[in-house]
Amino acid sequence: VQTATDYLSNLGWTFAKAKFERGAEHASRGIISSMFDEVVSHLVKWKEGGGSLEDKAISMRVSNAILDSIGNDFLPALVDFLPSLSLLFEGIDNDNDGNYMEDWQLIHSLSKILEAVATESGFVVMVCDDLQWADRTTLALISEVLAKLGENLRKVGHCCLFIGLYREDEVDDDHPFSIQYSYLQMSSNINTSEVKLSGLSKKDVADMIIAELRLPMRLVRELADVVYKKTSGHAYFIVELLNSLLRDNIISYSPKRYRYAWDQSRIDLIQTGESVAELIASNLSSLPGDIQSALRILSCFGIQTDIPLLQILEDFESGIISHLDEFIERGIIDRAGPILIFTHDLIQQEAYEAMSLAERHTLHLEIGQFLGELASIDDASSECESAADSITTGMDELRLLDDQAFFVGSRITSSLISIACEQIDLAGPDAVADNYRRLIFSEWNLSAGQKTSHQSDFRAALYYFSKGIEFLGRECWLNDVRLCLALHEGAVSAAYALGEADQVVRYTEDVMSHVSLEDTLGVQQLLLRSLAQSGKHKECITRGVNILRQLDFDIPISPTMEIVMTSMASTDCIASPCGVDEIMKLCEKVVDESAHCIVKIMDAFYISCYASASAFLPLISCELVKYALKHGICQESTVAFASYGMFKIFFEGDYAAGKKWADVVRAITEKHQSSSTSNGQGLEIRAHILLYITIDIWFSSPRDISQKLLNYHHSAVRMGEVDTAMISLQMGWRYLLYGGGNLSIISKSFEDRATLIAKSSDYAAKYVALDYALLAELTGQSADKLADIEGMVCNIEVLQTEAEFVNNNRLLHHINVNNVMLAYWRGDYISAEKSSHVAWKYPTAKMPTIVLIYHTFYGGLIAFKLFRTMGGVDGNKRLMEGRELMIAMGKWAQNSMAVFGNKWLLLSAEHSASIHEHDKCKKLYKASIKIAQDHGNIHELGLANQLFGNYCLSHECGVDANSCFKKAYTYYTQWGATAVAEKILRHHKLDLHTGDNTDLQVGSSKRSR
Repeated sequence: VQTATDYLSNLGWTFAKAKFERGAEHASRGIISSMFDEVVSHLVKWKEGGGSLEDKAISMRVSNAILDSIGNDFLPALVDFLPSLSLLFEGIDNDNDGNYMEDWQLIHSLSKILEAVATESGFVVMVCDDLQWADRTTLALISEVLAKLGENLRKVGHCCLFIGLYREDEVDDDHPFSIQYSYLQMSSNINTSEVKLSGLSKKDVADMIIAELRLPMRLVRELADVVYKKTSGHAYFIVELLNSLLRDNIISYSPKRYRYAWDQSRIDLIQTGESVAELIASNLSSLPGDIQSALRILSCFGIQTDIPLLQILEDFESGIISHLDEFIERGIIDRAGPILIFTHDLIQQEAYEAMSLAERHTLHLEIGQFLGELASIDDASSECESAADSITTGMDELRLLDDQAFFVGSRITSSLISIACEQIDLAGPDAVADNYRRLIFSEWNLSAGQKTSHQSDFRAALYYFSKGIEFLGRECWLNDVRLCLALHEGAVSAAYALGEADQVVRYTEDVMSHVSLEDTLGVQQLLLRSLAQSGKHKECITRGVNILRQLDFDIPISPTMEIVMTSMASTDCIASPCGVDEIMKLCEKVVDESAHCIVKIMDAFYISCYASASAFLPLISCELVKYALKHGICQESTVAFASYGMFKIFFEGDYAAGKKWADVVRAITEKHQSSSTSNGQGLEIRAHILLYITIDIWFSSPRDISQKLLNYHHSAVRMGEVDTAMISLQMGWRYLLYGGGNLSIISKSFEDRATLIAKSSDYAAKYVALDYALLAELTGQSADKLADIEGMVCNIEVLQTEAEFVNNNRLLHHINVNNVMLAYWRGDYISAEKSSHVAWKYPTAKMPTIVLIYHTFYGGLIAFKLFRTMGGVDGNKRLMEGRELMIAMGKWAQNSMAVFGNKWLLLSAEHSASIHEHDKCKKLYKASIKIAQDHGNIHELGLANQLFGNYCLSHECGVDANSCFKKAYTYYTQWGATAVAEKILRHHKLDLHTGDNTDLQVGSSKRSR
């Protein structure tokens, strides 16, 4: 591999490498950070004159491409993960106000950087060694970056090579590496090849000895047999054994024979033990004592370290630097610039394990204390001091040392405090008898955890926070409450960022058992978000309501409609008199931390209320609005105001009020935009998505909203808002599907988008399955096309059973409405009617969403159809039902004829046909067709012509029914609904070669929306 990468580097490839360490999973993120930073450092070198004029030009092009794809807003947070960016882009302020890079934001940014480098500079090669020792989240990060890069295969081409090395005997099918590798193998955008490196054969061993000793095969055959048996063909072990034979003069040069010679009987008697590891140990034990001492210190830092750190350690153990040349000469370590690397991890392992456990702990502790007392506590990491006056013990002992980057254990770390804690934590609290020193070491771990959190290295952060808690001991809350609280808050935050819900619960409940309610609000809002992300909505809502009740909010345990309407009325009394200008002034009011925490609590379990269509949803929205108007409006308040506007429509049918509050939300987000953090921008996206799907749908076309949702998907990905990104992607394509988007285009990209959503959001994946079932019905595609996508349930009956089991009313409602549309297009109107009646019974049935609009539309068509074809005792009920739905559509048409005009006129035509108002009916069908044509709604043109044809077929109205059916066929075909078009063609036995097609044009400007 080294030979190949050296060759590619000489050809101009940008090269970067990483090597993971045994037993150091928490360091994985730092290791991968170093690899990606190495890519950026090449650009810095070219920029600063380390290359030709062409290299400088390439660096400039790549830098511009990075800025175009990532943007200035996200570079500061990315600098913590890629320090070299601050050298590539001057003037970047890496103070990210405590916000961190979510994994999706990181994935997007890293893939765009690699894409820019690959397309502008030529080629990129990255090598990751010992992947079996990387942690789960880092392996997922690597595979997602590669998958994201593969999505732009046409742009990147085959300019990026990733080489991953792992030890097969340490990886089974359930290992995280196996799971991620399988994911990459399944990707159609990534070419994977597997090369198995087996041990050397007996002949290979003989050839190696022949080349080294310059002897013929007949003389080395017996020696080669013995060496092969004792090393199992492992190349490194062969070299070690041969070196030991030469060192011990068992093989030596014979002046008499003019060649190397040996006593075969002595070689046969050599004992190498259970493994060649023992041979390595014996080789190391022969070193002089001072050299062994230096080697043991080096081994305490893992596989790699750097000279700047060793220069600091000269004051701890003099002579380390002076022994480096001898280590290199003996083949114990290699040097690459300032970085020192053990030539094999077994050498490091044996040097380390040559010490007893007690000796290791003592040495780790001594090194850690030495470095910790030199470490600087950055001003930016003094949050724990401001949060807790009592966390001051030991800080006076720390001497200032300028922050600098050290390369330790295969990764870059920005401070000595992290390295010091690594050493101390390896010794463990049992090695420290003095409680005073334990307290100091807890403080150091807190500082290290805060620094690594700031760098988005949450695996390392969780490690440091948990170790800090361990050093405080069983009576940690008695020793120092504020220090203990700070460590637990850090652990909750890191565990939440890693998606480890069990750890979030564990540390949060520990906090709740020992401090006041007010001091738990920070961790409790993260717990609520964690529960919501895990789909545990009922538990999330129960906990959230209990918190608010403890804070004296008047939230009932079991809300009724009367309670909800009372809450709406009381909120209306407070909110309605407030104009936009007055509300904008409240945005300028500084929201104190306590009030901010309470708003965050409400916002946190609002997500679960919405997802489960809980009766608490309007209550929480009202409470948030009233609280914000009293205490000041922060960014977390925006979703509540959007919801309040939605409920003004839902409960009161007041569309003007809904639009007013939508305008208020947009004004609030614009007001906060200049000072908005990435977290604030995520809240803005959530609020705007809610506006689009519950308020704007009454005034704008689905295709217009679809484009906005898809745009927000890309923004949400860049900010790491993965759930929001997936929901906006799913909703964007649903609106395109419902709104008459070209089905051929939707179909081509549906599988890739469904795969992305299924991998990222179980919630959104369920709705994707429903949308695909409708798409398949319209286009005639196989309904099982998505069956092979992991995490995707394609069988609607299975999906319904699962939803019924967990009482997911929102999903059950959507399933039944989807069944209405499926049955309608199949011509099974009885089944469609049954599903429609079931759907109306769910509490979410009247929620102002696009599902309500299309349920109303198809429900009306079905009612009129069955009234005319079946009549009977249910006839009048069906007529009345259809009429009520038609009236509802007419009210909506007052908001926008462009959106609802065709549907209203078509339902009116069907109603007139049902009550034999034939003259009026004919005019309404034609008006419906015209308004659909005027606004480019090709799907509605197909349906209007089909229904007009059905009417003309059974009534003498002076219009050729076949002409209508031909137009319907053409429009359906243009829409992409080929299965529907073919059904019309077969059923009516159309001759497409006759007839007038002059009316089949749709306004291109309107169709392009």
